[in-house]
Amino acid sequence: MNLSICVSLSLFLFFIGLTVVLVRKEFLFILMGMEIMFNGAALTAVIGAQHWQDPFGQVLTLFIMIIAGVELTVSLLIVMHCYRTLKISNIDELKQLHD
Repeated sequence: MNLSICVSLSLFLFFIGLTVVLVRKEFLFILMGMEIMFNGAALTAVIGAQHWQDPFGQVLTLFIMIIAGVELTVSLLIVMHCYRTLKISNIDELKQLHD
């Protein structure tokens, strides 16, 4: 596969995730957008590792996957706590509680 096509795909994934994070207001959609952004970054690292024949990109991807898993777990716990105690599933409602 061509290098520019693969990099374009990873940039597309990253910007789709960024768009979801910036546009949507629900917790779960924001978390999904962040995961898509992590996948785009990981794909770029794998593409670079394959292109330059360096295993560092695959090691970096492993760390990205570990960090994404931990981030998702902690974020889901926070979201579940906010929903159970405050019945809030929207970021704007959480900001109103601060005032």
